[in-house]
Amino acid sequence: MRVACLLLARGHADDLLIRAALLHDVGKADARILLWHRVVWVVAAWVPVGRRWLAARDGAWRVLADHAAIGAARLAAAGADARLVALVRGRVLAGDEPRLALLAAADDAV
Repeated sequence: MRVACLLLARGHADDLLIRAALLHDVGKADARILLWHRVVWVVAAWVPVGRRWLAARDGAWRVLADHAAIGAARLAAAGADARLVALVRGRVLAGDEPRLALLAAADDAV
């Protein structure tokens, strides 16, 4: 919600972009990701192999590493539009590069 609200507050009302903002973290939905997991994950980005080392573990670490692919697979299985699936995965179809950049910037800002 925070990502979508930030985009709307910045004047972006594109339907596909807002749907992607609302659904971009759906891959984390069933995981037990606690606050300390998130803190360690952010700090691990500062260490050259930190996130790769954590991602090799199971549980919350694997989900944090793979949540974009997990979410995209869930959306595809539910019949979501291919462009929405691509944006959630962090990839783009032709012409959606600006949307992905806006989504990533808003996600980083919240």
